[in-house]
Formats: sequence, structure tokens, C-alpha cells
Amino acid sequence: MATLASIDDVKTFVNITTDGDDELLNSLITAESAFILSWIGRSFETQSYTDLFGGNGGTEHVFRSYPVVSVSSLTIDGVSVPEAATIQDSGYMVYDNRLLLFGYQFAWGSWNCQLIYTAGQTVPEDVRQACVELVGYRYKNRERIGLASKGIAGETTAYMTKDMPDHVRSLLNRHRKVFFA
Repeated sequence: MATLASIDDVKTFVNITTDGDDELLNSLITAESAFILSWIGRSFETQSYTDLFGGNGGTEHVFRSYPVVSVSSLTIDGVSVPEAATIQDSGYMVYDNRLLLFGYQFAWGSWNCQLIYTAGQTVPEDVRQACVELVGYRYKNRERIGLASKGIAGETTAYMTKDMPDHVRSLLNRHRKVFFA
């Protein structure tokens, strides 16, 4: 698994000028990158995917992973479907995060459609920043784990106890994978 941010990004954000906590920061970057990828339900690494699914009689299929770089093959009931050069041609075309069919249908059946494609992208800037901020949050809060508030001389300080700050959640929500039933 690739990490979503660099140690230099985190050190700049948290204003760390020494190398004394580099091992801890690298560990946090790895852990928070894994957390983020799990939470959004997707990977940004470019890789090959094979989707096996049952046809529903329709002419559209939503890719499980995106953005799509290329489609290697599409077969429906064992028949290879060609790529269409224009919408007037018979075959498939990629549009956004969907595969569209022209002159074909995803024939009704169980696991009768196979789609092989490549998808992925570089880590978006807002996801990188969310990772940097989450690592910074974990780094700064490591000495008050489990502490919700603290009182000293009649003054109380309350600490956030959420899994992530709201603004980080907002950044990541845009990239969260949506599952269709």
C-alpha cells in the first residue's frame, strides 16, 4: 500500500524541524493512510480489475473502481463486445464512471458478464491534505489519549474525541466509494 502523504508534508504542517520523531511520523502516516483508504473504500493506485456481474437487461454498468484508465475486454454470455468509436457504432464506451453499451445489452443472467479494466489515479491533493492533517492531529494528541477534558485551577479544557476532525471528514467524503444495490 502506498502512503498518501510524505513525512516532509507532515513536518511542515506540524512545524517540526528535527528528525527525532521521524520513525513515529512514518508509522502514523502508514496507519492513517490505511485508515483513510479503508474509510473511503477505494485505492488510488493504478491497477487491473475484473468485475464479474449478472446482467440486468440494461445498457449501463457502474465501474466498481474509478477513474477508469482503459478497458481491456468486455464479454457478455461469453461473447466479446468491441469498443465503439462513436455512439452510432455498436459496442461499449466509457463515460465518467460508467460503461455504456450501444447495440448490445447486459443480458439477464447470473455472473454472465465479465469486465476487465484498469483504474486509478495519483492521490488527489485534498486526500493528501486530509492525511497530513489527520497525522498532525494524531501526533499532537498522543499525550492525551483517552482524555476528554482536564481541569486546572477552576478552568476546564475539553478535547475532541472523534475519530477525525469534521473538516477532514468533509475532504474525504468527496472520495468515498458509493455502493449500488
